[in-house]
Amino acid sequence: IAADKRTPQQKKKLSDSFKNANSERIGLAKALAEARKPLPADPKIKQFQDRLNVAKKPIPLPPQIARLRRAIELSKGQLAKKRMVGAQDLAWAIINTPAFLFNR
Repeated sequence: IAADKRTPQQKKKLSDSFKNANSERIGLAKALAEARKPLPADPKIKQFQDRLNVAKKPIPLPPQIARLRRAIELSKGQLAKKRMVGAQDLAWAIINTPAFLFNR
């Protein structure tokens, strides 16, 4: 059958018979298939990725630093509300005077 008159099935059959006839080609095709397989995961790379994930986690603050940062935030809040802080200081001074304590 002429090449231009062959059906797709005939072309495939001819191609397969040619491919299977050459033993060297079969060996090379097997080697190529083996080379295309994905490589196994490298344990060293996995170890590095685990270390990287641990390094990405935020470091917890020591309690003393956390307490100092909270104190700073409270101080900023007090500076924003000067009248409220003044009223609280005045109330504290009145409550803790001996005359107030005596009259209660």
